[in-house]
Amino acid sequence: MKVGDPIGKDVAQACDINGKPVLAGSSIRLLKLGADVFAPLSDKEIGELRSMIGEVFVVYEIDLHGHAWIEK
Repeated sequence: MKVGDPIGKDVAQACDINGKPVLAGSSIRLLKLGADVFAPLSDKEIGELRSMIGEVFVVYEIDLHGHAWIEK
């Protein structure tokens, strides 16, 4: 889903740490990433991802699994 797309019945809902819904266009702070995210990555990619922790991003997509997509 992109900014402005309606939420369909088959799309999982993304929520923040407090249970508040996160939508495309929401501003979020990346607090942590699970170890499984880092496993397939190179040392350079791991460093790039770790540099994002603590920063604020605008969500550009919520996928069908309810994962919020951001970019730096």
